[in-house]
Amino acid sequence: MYSPLDDMLYDFTVIQRGNAAIVYGAFQSGLYFSFDSGKKWEKALISLGELAGLACLKVSYFGNSHHIILAAMTGYIVQMWDFNTHWDVFALNDPLPFITEIVFDIDYPISGRAYAASLEDGVYVTNNFGRSWVPWNIGLIDHHVLCLAIDNLSSVYGGTTTGLVRSDNFGKCWEDVSIPVESLTVYSIGMGRNEIFLGTEEWGVFCSRDQGHSWNLFFDEVKGQSVVSLVSSGERLLVCTERELFLIDEKKRVKKLNFKVPEDTLLIKGIAPLGLYDASPLYVGLANGSIHTLMID
Repeated sequence: MYSPLDDMLYDFTVIQRGNAAIVYGAFQSGLYFSFDSGKKWEKALISLGELAGLACLKVSYFGNSHHIILAAMTGYIVQMWDFNTHWDVFALNDPLPFITEIVFDIDYPISGRAYAASLEDGVYVTNNFGRSWVPWNIGLIDHHVLCLAIDNLSSVYGGTTTGLVRSDNFGKCWEDVSIPVESLTVYSIGMGRNEIFLGTEEWGVFCSRDQGHSWNLFFDEVKGQSVVSLVSSGERLLVCTERELFLIDEKKRVKKLNFKVPEDTLLIKGIAPLGLYDASPLYVGLANGSIHTLMID
């Protein structure tokens, strides 16, 4: 068994199976999984050194439940099928990019399309279930892409160190999206039913209800902080800064969650695999490698 103490956690994801959950963590020392919400960890059946950027999709084929993990280390994408039974490793172009986030297209089981954001090298796209990745960056001025999200029309949005970009042709071409503050770092993007939420550096959360044509400042109680993670579940929005957690309902009522981040670490992400509903679990990951579970109320 592995202890995450003093090991940097870059990212994590949760696969919910009924009342049980599998947590995958991308640590500095490699990829690990846990059956008890991060108390004990086991190393996945691969050893590739430092991993960063972790995404998960649960796919159903012919009535059987399967899940796919895409993980990334500098210069490589790693794909796992069916809980550690099969791994594929795919090299990215030279110079080796540092992947910050991976997202699946909404019809990934059919199209095989997924996107990987990187620092300095823009966005990589696969159209063959991860077997090859191509950088598609036409129109992308800022190649420091920190986060990605996809709406229900398959438009892809990317948050960069200087703003927001969008692609309406599956990542082939990109255009800048005008937002209220120029040269604003966008750390996170949350997709609601008809909304797009932007988690920014120091300005709080912006919201658009017309596919990014106009924006309003949605939540400014976290001004001066970085909004590192957003989770939307229809009627509610979870806002994670590096030190605090907030739950906002459809009437914009704000509840600060009772969770204290230790001074020697930072909050990196919140995940709600069953949605932001009462009595559902919320998993919170800290940079020091610890995973905490809260119940939403």
